[in-house]
Amino acid sequence: MKIGNWYRRFAMTLIAGGMLTPALAHSAGLGVNLVVNGGFENVNLATTATYNSPLVLDWTGPNMFAYSHDGSSSSTGVVPDYADGANPPGAGHWYFTSNNTGVASPTSVFDPDVYYQDISLSSGASGAAIAAGLAQYDLSAYMSSYLNDTDYGNIRAEFRNAASLPVGSVTISDTADAGPNNVWSLVNATGAVPVDAASVRISLWGTRSAGGAGADGYIDNVDFRLRAIPEPATGALAAMGAIAFGWLRRRRES
Repeated sequence: MKIGNWYRRFAMTLIAGGMLTPALAHSAGLGVNLVVNGGFENVNLATTATYNSPLVLDWTGPNMFAYSHDGSSSSTGVVPDYADGANPPGAGHWYFTSNNTGVASPTSVFDPDVYYQDISLSSGASGAAIAAGLAQYDLSAYMSSYLNDTDYGNIRAEFRNAASLPVGSVTISDTADAGPNNVWSLVNATGAVPVDAASVRISLWGTRSAGGAGADGYIDNVDFRLRAIPEPATGALAAMGAIAFGWLRRRRES
C-alpha cells in the first residue's frame, strides 16, 4: 500500500477516536447530528394553520405545521397533541406531522423529495472519511401516529454524488407497531456511505393505509450523523499514532 493511502486511512481512524482534529472545519462533521431543526422546535408561532399549528422552519418544500407534545400555544391558541404514546426522550414542544400542509389539497406529504433537507458531505472530516471508504451513517427518529390508524411516517436518506445523482439510499418507516399498539417508537438504520457521496437528502413523508384523506405520520428527533470506521478498540492506538507520525516526520526531514 502506498504511504499516502496508508496515512489517510490511519488518520481517519484517529479522527474516529477523537485523537486527531481534522484540518478542515465543516458543518458536516463526524459524530454530530447534521439535520437542522430535526426536533422541529424552530417554528413561526405567528404563522399558523389548522388546529392553531405553527409553521415549521428550516426545511424545504410546502409549508408544514407542527402539532404539540404538551399543549403549547401559537399566536392563535392551544395546539393539540394527536400522537399516541408517551413523549419521546428529549421531546420539546413540537413534532412533525405529514398531515398538515395548511391547505385543502394536498393535505399531506405522501412522497419523498417533497419535504426535505439537503446536507453537504463533501468537505472536512466527513468528506475525508467518505473518500477513504471509512464513513458509516446512523439515521434515527421517533415516530407515532393517530389513535388506531395504520398510517405511518417515513424518512429517507438519499446519497447523491457531485452531479446530484443518487448513488444510494436508506428508508426508515414506522411500520412495526401500527394500529392499536402504536406509540412513540425509535426507528433507526445504519450502514456504509457510498464513496462517491457528496451530499445527502433527508426526506419526510407519510403513508396513508386506512381511512381519511391524509397521512397521519408523526415524526420527532430526526438524527443523521456520520462516523469513521473502524472505531479504535483500545488506547494503544494513540501510542501507535505517535510512533507513526514520528516516523513520517523523520522520513520527510531526511
